[in-house]
This record gives sequence, structure tokens and C-alpha cells, in this order.
Amino acid sequence: MGTLDPALADRVRARLAELQPPESENPLPLTAEELQHFVDRGNSRRPLPPNHSDNTKVNVVEGEDQWIGFCASLPAKPEWKTHVQTLSWENRGLVDAFLRYLMRREKSRIRSLGAVRVYLRQLWQLHRKYTGNHLSKQLRDHALSVAKLEIVPKFGLRVEPKRKNHLGPGGFTYLAHFR
Repeated sequence: MGTLDPALADRVRARLAELQPPESENPLPLTAEELQHFVDRGNSRRPLPPNHSDNTKVNVVEGEDQWIGFCASLPAKPEWKTHVQTLSWENRGLVDAFLRYLMRREKSRIRSLGAVRVYLRQLWQLHRKYTGNHLSKQLRDHALSVAKLEIVPKFGLRVEPKRKNHLGPGGFTYLAHFR
């Protein structure tokens, strides 16, 4: 090991001193009036908008469309915004009916369990939008078990991923030769 160059050490110390943040000009604590001013200012602010991604916003809109259609098909024709707020463990039959509505509606393109899960996540987001609360884990687990144990066998939904055609050894040789 060599010795430390004193000029290099001085340059490093000077550079580190430049990078140190300057000391505050007012190191005194806030007065009671200043604290009250910040409290009042914070209370008078509007709430910040939620920071959702674009995909979350699209999911909420699609979930709204499906839920509006579901509520329109019910015999009582309830108001859909208040009806989505009634989702709870005590009212778990509503989720069961919604799953069956999704499967039997016209032009239903649901062919796999994964698609059912997407629709359920959209419903959870819609519930969260209008109540501000997450749905209980018990209800979410119930909905997924209904989907797995009742909906999948009854409608013959795919549980495994689709088979993908991969290029075999003969096809690879053919492709490599002609490229």
C-alpha cells in the first residue's frame, strides 16, 4: 500500500464540505401562531386527487359499465351507485349473482378463470371508488372460491394457460436454412 497524497486528501475534504447542506438560517422552533397557521392551512386544503394509473381508471370505467348492466337486469332496478356500496360479507349473494350475470349475458367472452378474476378486480376497484374502503378479504376469498368451485365447472372455463405453439427442432432448422 502506498501513502495517501496530502493534496488529494485536501481536495476530497474541500469537495465534501461543498456537498454538505447549508445550515438553516432560522434554527429556532416554530412559534405557536406559526403552527396554528399551518394547521389551518392544511385543514382548508382540498384532498389530493388519487394517484391512479391509466389502466386502473380504465378498469373502473369498464367495471361501472358491467355493474350498471347488472343492476338494470335486477327486478328491483336499484340505483347502481348505492347498490355497489352494499357489497359486504352479509350481502355475499350479490357477488354470486354478479358472476352468473357475467357468464350468461349476451356476447360474453369469458373463457377462462383469469378473465373472471379480472372482472372481480374491476368490481373491487369500483367498490373502493365509491366507498373509499377496501372490500373485506373474506368476501374476496368467497368470490374467488365461488368462481373456482361453481363457475369454472358449470361453464367449462379454462384454468390452465393457453397452449402456445413453439418452434420445434425441425421447424427451427427449416427457418434457419431459409433465412
